[in-house]
Amino acid sequence: MKKIFYSSIAVLFAAAVATSCAKEANVPQTQDENLVAVTLIAGNPEAEPATKTEMVGATPKWSVGDKIGVSDGLSSNASFSTAITEPSASASFSGNVEVGSYYAYYPYSSSGVGEVPADSGNFGAKVDLPANQNPTATSFDGKADLMLSKPFDVTVENPTIDDLQFARLGAVVKVVLVDSESIMSDQHPSTVSMTASTDLAGRVLVNMKDQCLGAIYYNASKKVTANYTSVTKYEIDGTNATYFIVVPQTLEAGSTLTIEASTENYSIEKEITIPAGGIKLPAGKVTTLQVNLTGSHIKASAGAALPFSDDMEWANNGTSDDGTDISSSIEEKSSGLYVSASKVYKGKGGLKLGTGSAIGSITTKELDLSGAFYIAIQSGKYGSDTGTLIVMVDEDVVINEAFGATSFVNIDAGTYTNKSKVTIKTSAKRGYLYDVQIQSGTYVAPPMINVTSDNPMDVSNANDLYAIEYNISNPIAGKSISAVADVTWIKDFDYSTPGEVSFEVEAQAAAALARSGKITLSYDGADDVVVTVNQAAGAGAVVDYTIDFESASISSAWTVTNFVTRQTGSITAHGGTYYGTTGGKASASLVTTEKVANPSVFTCYVSKQTGNTTASSWKLEVSTDGESWTKVKEQSATSMAKGVWDEFTADLTSYSNVYVRFSYSGSTAVRNIDDLTLTTE
Repeated sequence: MKKIFYSSIAVLFAAAVATSCAKEANVPQTQDENLVAVTLIAGNPEAEPATKTEMVGATPKWSVGDKIGVSDGLSSNASFSTAITEPSASASFSGNVEVGSYYAYYPYSSSGVGEVPADSGNFGAKVDLPANQNPTATSFDGKADLMLSKPFDVTVENPTIDDLQFARLGAVVKVVLVDSESIMSDQHPSTVSMTASTDLAGRVLVNMKDQCLGAIYYNASKKVTANYTSVTKYEIDGTNATYFIVVPQTLEAGSTLTIEASTENYSIEKEITIPAGGIKLPAGKVTTLQVNLTGSHIKASAGAALPFSDDMEWANNGTSDDGTDISSSIEEKSSGLYVSASKVYKGKGGLKLGTGSAIGSITTKELDLSGAFYIAIQSGKYGSDTGTLIVMVDEDVVINEAFGATSFVNIDAGTYTNKSKVTIKTSAKRGYLYDVQIQSGTYVAPPMINVTSDNPMDVSNANDLYAIEYNISNPIAGKSISAVADVTWIKDFDYSTPGEVSFEVEAQAAAALARSGKITLSYDGADDVVVTVNQAAGAGAVVDYTIDFESASISSAWTVTNFVTRQTGSITAHGGTYYGTTGGKASASLVTTEKVANPSVFTCYVSKQTGNTTASSWKLEVSTDGESWTKVKEQSATSMAKGVWDEFTADLTSYSNVYVRFSYSGSTAVRNIDDLTLTTE
């Protein structure tokens, strides 16, 4: 393995700081050579961001899981990872790139490289400078610490680089809260935010050409918020400070800057008018803002009173998911219910959390959770994703369950404070939120009707008695089940036997066709359950399954999807004047409306209207329940010649009391069908 050593990286992190976009650099050219396995040996970084570095005593350390991006800024974008298992003053970052010229940047971003409309003519990595930051008590958030190296060459002949220099591209703003009137004692901020008249954070181009940050072009936010935990919090003493990283700029004279903070017992807000000359926030430099607070800026506070109720209609995108991350505007979108989020989207029926590669999370505003309360959440599973729903109150995990049900927890009074927050997130990948309830008191799970007998129920054509077997989860004293039918031939419900609802079914007339009815079971506080009853045809009933496609409609004995009848075109019908087609759809089907007691032989004739050779097929299947299907026969819809009718026939005498389905799938090129018959015994 080729190794590139960066022995002076600790000094150069501190010394090489870009301050503008005026500097020119050559566009790197990547040679068409084999991949070279490259190892970057990095010394002490300059500061201690949460994910890039951390402090051990007074020494900055690289952290477990750090990743550096190595890119030409145009097309290649390689992730270099460290294998360290504990914080280290130096770290080896490994990855593979082709021989060529590159830049290294931190943190690695999977959003891609190249140009963006807001920075036409420039190139680089597309990196998020987060609006929600998680600094420590003495430094800033590493996820916001965007840095870039000078260009360097990867060659087989010269694998050693000993002068790699980095520049910090963001502007560091140090906000010192000064309690001028000594109102607050032993207070620690849980959040501190800074809101300007201009954009402070969002997705930017790490401009490799000019060694600076480009304009924000996606998820722009005028507000940045620092979030603290019990581990990272500091005491407000006029010296300790909050550190933000924002896009370098000048805050113009006359514009406003609003500082807000929340502590254990107080809320803080002060609006500052930028003085003449403005305030410069240069890249790589620390700009200190001392915020003097008086009684007019400090208010005793508690979180919002319960109940907290959200049916997620604001995030409901109907029948599909929206691909736009709304994390940066979550407070506005949710009308103030939530104050921070990451990787959240409007989704099918509610809020979608996470992506295929990133955890999604959402955090409520501060709530008064000092009394007894419960959290109840309705969630939904996303496809085959296996992540769990995690709910945290402050820093405690109180729910960790699979998505797709109602999850709840009861919490005793005094467990949390009158300024607590609830965070809901995925353990991995995606899931849906449909309803969030945080209420005073104790949650009692609602009753549920569980039908344990067959649903649907198949009954004979004779007059007889039948019973639905059931049980009730979380029953309520004094409540009982009731039933109602939507047809008159199901009648006389009886509840005298515990766990059963019995009823009478009237006999079919001799020539009557099969029929269906629905019984709705109800119980106070529970969702209704519908049981379908399918009654067999009368003894003398004859069902005609023939379709000749000559009429404008198809027999009610079949349920039709996409097939079109009474068609003519460039081919001749198999029989008569007209035939049916797939209507230019990629799939089409015919399914018997009712079960066929004793099917005998299925026959039809199929053809195609063009010379299309895309793989396609005709298929005959049977099913006892209309959901799980067994293939009887499959025949190519590709190999046949245009305009030539091929017979499709199959023996069904080995099946009884089944639904029959004939279907097409494959190309959207038109396929044809004619003279379909299904005989019975």
